[in-house]
Amino acid sequence: MSGTANTAGRAVGSGGDKIVLEGMHAERLRAGTGSDDIYILTGSFSNAADTVSTGGGRDRLFIELDDYSTVAIVDDFSASKDIFVFDAAEAVSAVPRNTEVTFDQAEWRASDESLLFMSNEENRLYFGDNVLVEFSTDVELSSANFTTDTWGL
Repeated sequence: MSGTANTAGRAVGSGGDKIVLEGMHAERLRAGTGSDDIYILTGSFSNAADTVSTGGGRDRLFIELDDYSTVAIVDDFSASKDIFVFDAAEAVSAVPRNTEVTFDQAEWRASDESLLFMSNEENRLYFGDNVLVEFSTDVELSSANFTTDTWGL
């Protein structure tokens, strides 16, 4: 399945899929059992978070940075298999954004919240003072769960 899908809460694909959630309204995605690339984009500047169940594969969640709203609620992120991918272009855009993730709240505060902050205690990923991603289950993420790369959209 390539391109944009209207998932409407259905399980989609059997793996190796590129799924794009365009960010204008809250969508519900249940990815299939295979390894997928899931793009979660912003666009509405309001809290219209997409709810994502990644399924059983090794999934990559491409998260667009948003200062204002939660872009995703993730049901079943696997710290041993899944990763977040931030767009390398964010760091060199007209208004550059730092895609570095820290797990140290003091370091995050000292940076004037210019870093992304992953709070395993709260099960939340912050961008600035905004909750960018919420996890509905307990997670224990590490730097291995985050990378920056050139997006293939």
